[in-house]
Amino acid sequence: MATTYLRYILLTFTYFMLCLNTPATEIWRQHWLTIYDGLPGLTVTSIKEDPSGKIWIGTSNGISLFNGVSLKNYVLPRLHNGPANYCFDIDIDAKGNLWAATRDGVFMLDRYADNFERISDITKAECVACASDTIYIGTRTGLFVIDSNRRSRQIDIAGGTVTENSSIRCLRLAGGNVWLTMRNGLVRLNRATGKSTRHRMELPSGLSRFDICDGKFFVGTKNNGLYVFNPADGNFRHISSIGNIISDVNACGDSAVCISVNGDGGYVLDARKETVKQHFSANGNDKFALPDNSLTTFIRTRIGTDWFGLLQNGLSYSYKEYNFFRPYKLADFTTRGMKVKTAYTDRNKRLIATGNGFWIADEQNQTSMYFDTGNMGCHTITDFCRHGDYYYIATYDGGLLRLDVKTMKLGRLPDCPKLNYATVRCLSTDRTGRLWAATSEGLFVIENDEVTHNYTEKNSKIPEGIYSIWFDSNNNGWIGSARGLCLYLSRENAFKTDGFPKGFFDKTNGLRVTGCGDTIYAWSETKLFKTDLRMSRFEEINIPDGVLSERLIDFEADNDGSLWMVTEEGLFLTDAKQRQTIHFGAGSGIERNIMNEGCLGKDNRYIWVGTYNGLMMAEKKQLHNDIASSYRPKLELDYVTTGEHSAGYGDMMRINDTRELSVKWNITIPRMVIMPVLTDYSKQGRDFYEYRLDDGRWNICPLGQAITIDNLTPGKHSLQIRMAGITTNTVSYTISTYPAPLFYAEILLTTIMVLLLWWWNRWRRNTNILLREHIQTEDALIEELTNPTIPKQEEERHHTEESDAADHNTKRMDNGKYRKSRVTDQELAQLFNSMDEYVKEKRPYLDKDLKMSDIASALGVSPSLLSQVFTLYLKEPYYDYINKYRLEEFKKFINYGKHKQFTIMALSEQCGFKKTSFFSTFRKVEGMTPTEFIQKHLQ
Repeated sequence: MATTYLRYILLTFTYFMLCLNTPATEIWRQHWLTIYDGLPGLTVTSIKEDPSGKIWIGTSNGISLFNGVSLKNYVLPRLHNGPANYCFDIDIDAKGNLWAATRDGVFMLDRYADNFERISDITKAECVACASDTIYIGTRTGLFVIDSNRRSRQIDIAGGTVTENSSIRCLRLAGGNVWLTMRNGLVRLNRATGKSTRHRMELPSGLSRFDICDGKFFVGTKNNGLYVFNPADGNFRHISSIGNIISDVNACGDSAVCISVNGDGGYVLDARKETVKQHFSANGNDKFALPDNSLTTFIRTRIGTDWFGLLQNGLSYSYKEYNFFRPYKLADFTTRGMKVKTAYTDRNKRLIATGNGFWIADEQNQTSMYFDTGNMGCHTITDFCRHGDYYYIATYDGGLLRLDVKTMKLGRLPDCPKLNYATVRCLSTDRTGRLWAATSEGLFVIENDEVTHNYTEKNSKIPEGIYSIWFDSNNNGWIGSARGLCLYLSRENAFKTDGFPKGFFDKTNGLRVTGCGDTIYAWSETKLFKTDLRMSRFEEINIPDGVLSERLIDFEADNDGSLWMVTEEGLFLTDAKQRQTIHFGAGSGIERNIMNEGCLGKDNRYIWVGTYNGLMMAEKKQLHNDIASSYRPKLELDYVTTGEHSAGYGDMMRINDTRELSVKWNITIPRMVIMPVLTDYSKQGRDFYEYRLDDGRWNICPLGQAITIDNLTPGKHSLQIRMAGITTNTVSYTISTYPAPLFYAEILLTTIMVLLLWWWNRWRRNTNILLREHIQTEDALIEELTNPTIPKQEEERHHTEESDAADHNTKRMDNGKYRKSRVTDQELAQLFNSMDEYVKEKRPYLDKDLKMSDIASALGVSPSLLSQVFTLYLKEPYYDYINKYRLEEFKKFINYGKHKQFTIMALSEQCGFKKTSFFSTFRKVEGMTPTEFIQKHLQ
């Protein structure tokens, strides 16, 4: 294994060295999958496209399904410790089931199953071919057939003797015949009669694989090249332009045949002319370079992508391209591979800035010329502008240059040293023909090749850090800067930085400004605004979510109201009403990331954008026609998760075939997570899709971000998905939501809970009724106790008991007795605080026989001194003070619901009250009876 990995690393290194020595034009269209990307085996042995366009990959260690984004790997069952996972060949029957020929026999994967199952007891299978109702298996010991009931039988072709010549190397179906190659001949088997015909071909190495195209048989050999067999005359002809070791042959439509040559790459052969149309190899001599020349198989799919199986090197495949944008090219001059900074169009000339200079492409004379600004100390060009007989060139690190249109000589503006070193951010001409240059040294106005004005913060209060300037039809200059918006009023020759309408976007930092007609557009890194010339109508443009999630780099507006935006995610086109947004990424011809501001441009006919791989251009009219007629990217679901359940491989096949999903609904309503993927095998980039549920609004998301659906109601819902702005590839999935078995258990449980709650409320109501009856009975007893008919001597006895418990001096409130007292108010206050703290902490009031002398003894003072606290300081009787604490204790019992367990009299006695004092105190303090208080509390 260590040797294998070492070989893989060496091959990888060799591949990248080839990439370094191969032009960028030959590399970018190819992708490479290995075991490090999830492929189960090092060697790819067979590749097959199923009816839905998915790619099945047979390897030396199992089988994979690839949808253009993710690999789903299947492990073949093992009967023993042998290498059962080594797959020689795969084919797909009419029902979409996959059949695999392996060293350990024949295996079948039902299209909607998750695992393979072994079929019959056939061993040493090397090739398989699926007819409508039967499966043909080629093995090392002969030919076998499996019928619709999965019963197998052997067909005698070699005369009953198993020899080296009995080994079947390839199977193909044509009409009513089965064609197969053995070591020394091509055999035809009539499926109806069972009779076979052999066309012998004696070669030292023997035959390998073959295929049929336009009535011709293209037969490969193990070491003697490629031959063409014509059934009409029975002759074999050698094709000398193909290598010797033919590992696979596959017809690919349009009279083309894909030939895999071990050691010499892949060939596409014209079946009619029997000539080579294309050659793919590690040298990159046709479209792109392969990682290695050791091919095991090669196919071309219906959509035109090429798939190459490699020996111990994985899988390589080409991208599907729409090529809406193409690199700018003029005669022998091309911008492909250039790092374009910015571009400018002047009639029939295009100025294209690169690393250390710029090109001028003269479309009228079909010539191009390069100018190296590095010799003048300038490397980064930010803008171009034609003014008079000069092209003015703004640079970031070397001031302002100019090119004489007639003599084509580079120079500088004379007599202005500031413009020899300043950073020049942008150039613009006003309606009178003057050139304005926004620089780090202020705004310069150039007229007749001379600087007439230099506006700065000091002499004109222009903002710092000007990014752009655009002149409207009134010749007013709209200036975007780091500190917001500024307006140059041409009639007043003044700059306006305030006085804009309320709610205007003038205070937004980092603004750039442009215009189209009478509409002014301004943008920052995350926001886009527009207004009219009078600023009577202005608004923030609501771009769909996801477009401005990354930095807005450049912007242009078209005459029809459509908007072009360059972000770190690529190029976006939004229609005038911002309802549809199209993303142009890798698959549309924009091959690399967009660079910086100034890379986007337009005229009446073209739109262009500068990238790391050239100036990419598109004719606007043709672009719209191509999108409407040919852009059909394919979307489907990669995975579906509902709650904690994830759909298996077979479930996903069924979902994408039927476009139907089902959700088991219950009270909790599980969350559904859905991942859509682009499966047309176009170049993988950060493309955008959009979706909507039922007839809701479209939501735009980058590919790779899942759809989360919550709160689905029972019934059927429609989920529509499409590439952003592309109505022609909308796919619809029906989501059926139905009650789960758990739902009925939840309903039963809910019903039980409702019944229990009803029973509890009824019990509580009955309990309260009994309690009220108990209170009423007790009230009657209280009335009897407090009735004036109580004998007078009994009332006097109670009065005497209370008088004895309290001090006579306190009850009389005779202040005159203490006129000569020497106790100060401060001492009385201190004594009160000590007493009050003691009462709160120790709760002596719970003792119904508590006397003031008991408290005085606990505090270590005389009863007379304590009496002065109540008489002189509190000015209330001792008994009223104590009963307030008892009353609060009683209220706490009521709040705790103790009145439901004990009678009022019992509770009052627990609080330290006596019968008569409790009721009189309660009425005096609360203004109601205890019963009324409890009833109010219950209410």
